[in-house]
Amino acid sequence: MSNNPLLTEQLSTILLERGINSVDDLVNHWEELSKAGFTEANFTRIYQSLASAEESSSTSSVRVRTYRSHDYARVEELRQYLAGNTASPEGLGTLAEEALCEVAVLDRKIIGYVLHEEDSGATQIREIVVDESYRGRGVMEALLSRTETENPLVLRVNVHNSHALRAFQRYGFDQVDTEGDYHILQKVPGSIIDLF
Repeated sequence: MSNNPLLTEQLSTILLERGINSVDDLVNHWEELSKAGFTEANFTRIYQSLASAEESSSTSSVRVRTYRSHDYARVEELRQYLAGNTASPEGLGTLAEEALCEVAVLDRKIIGYVLHEEDSGATQIREIVVDESYRGRGVMEALLSRTETENPLVLRVNVHNSHALRAFQRYGFDQVDTEGDYHILQKVPGSIIDLF
């Protein structure tokens, strides 16, 4: 992180004290860290270090495949996260036959899924969930990359879910509208991912 051992020790202590051990944690705590004296150069070095560690971690063995009927119970278990974080849980409905579902698998365990469909020249991301224990490890990116086509990706994020909003914006989504309790986000094919 730094050539100065004292500075490196101070930065490590601050990161540990705040429980920052992933890229998502670092981004979520950026304002707090900048007030504590972190510079943009510190942030960049730490970000690169954490991203490199995450990349070399177990995500390299995450596999994304098409949903199978025997995946139903685990996907429904993961969907409970959405039910607790959406303005209208009853709007989740059932896994629609017209939508495609992809699952992320690690060590034979489903750790995330994305439900998507083609609609009016865009790929609509209806649902995407990653098990909390595996967030910040590139699982969302792996799921979204499986849905990418020549069409824009479009999704809705609850206005109160700032963590998800930032995650999608880092992946290259832009907010294009707001409808009620939801931000409408879009990623145009070929858009550049913003790491910060």
